[in-house]
Amino acid sequence: MTRLLIIGSSHVGALKNAEETFLAGRPDLALDFFGLRAPAFLKSRMDAEGVFHPPEQDEDGRDLILKANGALTVATAGYDHVMLIGYRFGFPEVASLLERYDILGLTDAGHPATIDLVLVEDMIDTMISASLDDVLAALAPANRSLTLCLAPYPSKSIASRAPRMELARELVAFWDHPGASHVFEMWLSRLRSQIEAAGHTLLEQPYRTVAGPFATKPMFARAPDNFDGSAMKGTDHRHMNAEFGLTVLTSFARMIKNTSEAPRPAETPIKERI
Repeated sequence: MTRLLIIGSSHVGALKNAEETFLAGRPDLALDFFGLRAPAFLKSRMDAEGVFHPPEQDEDGRDLILKANGALTVATAGYDHVMLIGYRFGFPEVASLLERYDILGLTDAGHPATIDLVLVEDMIDTMISASLDDVLAALAPANRSLTLCLAPYPSKSIASRAPRMELARELVAFWDHPGASHVFEMWLSRLRSQIEAAGHTLLEQPYRTVAGPFATKPMFARAPDNFDGSAMKGTDHRHMNAEFGLTVLTSFARMIKNTSEAPRPAETPIKERI
């Protein structure tokens, strides 16, 4: 039996509501969840024994955590694989660059200001490092390899809120910019490299859910789910539904299977190592 643990922000809800469908036909897997509101999740810490601790909560906060999870903390040591979902690693800030600037060397979008591609690369590295350093500092005491899964990219349908919502406006400008794909791939490649260099694994958003750079297909944002397993009252274009969650869990299981089946490199004879 392979035991999986998913820890995260409110985006855990999409995965939690897909649990029954995901486990059907997978008797070799066991799955547990621990979900928090985003502010608490992002400030949580892992101790040296691998116990995941939310920050200090008031009575209402503790009651909410208990209602959703049955406990105030979760021990990761007994699990074969642990995934954390809910980090953004600076992608809203990266997307916002193309609202105001054209990038020298990429297709001109008609913006009045231009910045050099090398500067964009440096800014992306800085944004990733700043957010990743915070994450790794929180998780480092556990000294175990984790899978880090991004918070879902906002749905394309968020464009309807562009006149009154900053994130929506920035994303629409990004999606319309001819340099969007190049900047997105630059960000994703650097993020993957930095996470792997730290000894962890990035689980990218499954391809079938993606509508383009930093964008999710609207079908996955309909009837989204809360982290306690209940349905949200309406579509907010950022939280996803159980169909999205099933796709992420399937991708996670496939990654685990591929990793376990990957051939190990032949061991170098001792005399050749010294």
